[in-house]
Amino acid sequence: LNSYCNVPKSLNYFSDINRFLLNEESTLYFDFYVSGISKILPVIDPHLSYFHTLFIEIALSYHQNNQNLLVLYALTAWGGWFYNNFKYGINDYDFLSKFFPDYNLNSNSTSQNYSVNVASNHNINNQQMKTTQYNQGLKLVDDYKSKSLEILNYSCDNILLRVIGLIILLSFDISIGNVSPNSWKVHLDQIYHCIKK
Repeated sequence: LNSYCNVPKSLNYFSDINRFLLNEESTLYFDFYVSGISKILPVIDPHLSYFHTLFIEIALSYHQNNQNLLVLYALTAWGGWFYNNFKYGINDYDFLSKFFPDYNLNSNSTSQNYSVNVASNHNINNQQMKTTQYNQGLKLVDDYKSKSLEILNYSCDNILLRVIGLIILLSFDISIGNVSPNSWKVHLDQIYHCIKK
C-alpha cells in the first residue's frame, strides 16, 4: 500500500489538486469530504478509519499513479453531493452544521424590512436560483462520479485500487440512501470478483 499513499508532507491540495479537479468548486467538494464527511462517517475514531486516512492519502497521491484519480474523483463526487445538499438546503442535513459552522444557509434570506409582496417575490426568485445552483452542482458531482467509473471500468488494472474505488462508490450510494438495484448489487458483485481473483 505504501506505493499508493506516499503523500508529500508539504502537499497543499487546495492549490496542487486543482490541476486534476479543474475548478475551485470541485476542490471545495473534495475538502468537504476531507473536513466533514470522512470524520462523521466512521463509527470508530476517524483517525483509525480508512475513510479518513488511507482513502484520502491515496486520492492525494495521484502524482504517482493516474489510476489513483479513481479515488480522488469518487471522493470529490461524494463530498460534492453533501456539499450541494447542505449549502443550498435542498435536503435536511443539519447534522453537518457542527462541522461547517461558517455556512449560513439563510444568508440569502429576505430582510425583515421588505414588504410582504417584495419579500414573497424575492423568496421565489431566491429559491429558483438555489435550485438552479443545486442542479448545476449535482451535474458536476455526476461528472466526477462518471470519471471515477470510467477509470474503474476501462483503465484501472490494479485490484487493490479497484476494490477501494468500489468500496467508496458503494459507501457513497449507501450514505445518500440510493437503494437502486443497479447500485449496491453491481458494486458488491464487482468487489466479489476482484477479491476472487
